[in-house]
Amino acid sequence: MIRNNDKYSLSGAELDRLAELAKLSFSDEEKEALGRDMSEIVAFASKLSEADISEDDCRFDAAGTPNTLRDDTVREGIDREALLASSKNASDGYIRVPKVIEEQN
Repeated sequence: MIRNNDKYSLSGAELDRLAELAKLSFSDEEKEALGRDMSEIVAFASKLSEADISEDDCRFDAAGTPNTLRDDTVREGIDREALLASSKNASDGYIRVPKVIEEQN
């Protein structure tokens, strides 16, 4: 990534690599538009590093509510045998579920 003044620009090789990782293909016009859009996104996100958070207490949200997560404690779980006995698709200690992902050729 190249930074010129306050502008960021992705190189053609970087765009090609991102497209390859995402298994996408783009025309030259689409690459140019995508490069501009992604550069604007990166420039906007980089402004976050300029925010002064030294005085902020990050334990509170915008409404001022404190962190209300429960304590991480060990609890009694579901009895495995009872769970398997209650399932009509139990086999060899597992519950069979429908296939939801198709194979890619």
